[in-house]
Amino acid sequence: MLIRPEDLPGQQTVLEAIGRAGASNRIPHSLLLTGPDDGLLQALALRIAKQILCFAENGQPCGTCLACQKNDHLTHPDLHFVFPTTGSTNNEDIRNWIQALATDPIIRCDYPDTADILISSIRDIGRITSRSTFESNRQVIILFGADRLRKEAANAFLKTLEEPPDGTFFILLAPATTDLLPTILSRCQRLSMTPLTAADRLTFLLSRSVDPSAARVLASQEGRSLESLLAAAASPVSDADSRLDPFLQAMVTGNLPALYKEFQDWESGGKDQVLLMLAALLRFLQDALRSRSGVPVNEWNRPDLAGQRQAMMLAWSVLNLDLATSDVELARYRLERNVNSGLTLLSLAIRFRKQFRESRSKAKGVKA
Repeated sequence: MLIRPEDLPGQQTVLEAIGRAGASNRIPHSLLLTGPDDGLLQALALRIAKQILCFAENGQPCGTCLACQKNDHLTHPDLHFVFPTTGSTNNEDIRNWIQALATDPIIRCDYPDTADILISSIRDIGRITSRSTFESNRQVIILFGADRLRKEAANAFLKTLEEPPDGTFFILLAPATTDLLPTILSRCQRLSMTPLTAADRLTFLLSRSVDPSAARVLASQEGRSLESLLAAAASPVSDADSRLDPFLQAMVTGNLPALYKEFQDWESGGKDQVLLMLAALLRFLQDALRSRSGVPVNEWNRPDLAGQRQAMMLAWSVLNLDLATSDVELARYRLERNVNSGLTLLSLAIRFRKQFRESRSKAKGVKA
């Protein structure tokens, strides 16, 4: 798959650093890429490998030479992969992982959670580096899940890192550095993936032809991998927002049994589900604020729901929406730090109910 700039959202700083290094022929022989999104790390590694193997060698892959074309299909004979494996992993599994990478590198390689990089794989690296390259004077070896190097494998690999053969480049991928030997860390140039903003996520989703309304909703969800956002885009993204309606109604009417039932439904999916519902609630409150302020509908989180939620937004507009928004953000903060979800939701409901009561009391006072 051709990796476009929009497939690497937010990583311009990393790409520019590698471009400058390539232009001056100073790309480190051992790179460590770290970040929480495995798929984005994979795509970034393949983009860097393409630059290293490109015939142009001017800091950017030309995209047209034979080397670049083979890289797009992951068929370049001087591009090699090392995956975490188990005793049951076979060559067919590895071919399938490479094929999946070629199809869409954003989708994380499906090696087992229990897999490790074994010393046999390090010996394979030794055989690769001891022979001549096929079509280039360079070769690239990408280690997926480098944090899963077993101790004996890591020690064996260290010898290769200490004296890398001419023209050999290693790209190690790991979510963090905590599980890597300090001796390996000291021999790698580390590049950290730039954290994604909502704008980065939106740009990526739109580049994948996700419906703009759905893309805006998904882009607002922090902490999710690009792969998970794509998966969510393939299903009804309005699910959390539409499931929110019974809660909104129960708060307005003060129907405590209905409210309790909604909280039970939210909690049945675990903390992630509660966070998803709170994100939907936050979007609703933000749109209610925009509605009250006269912001054009096309600038809302969910412009597609503007018509059917007009009455509900009017009912909620009696609250201090800025304060309500802050209350939801506080609830999310507490949940992310593992505060009990039931207590967090109860506290949030009590604060909302207090606001509704106060607004009704004021309304009665005005009428009197």
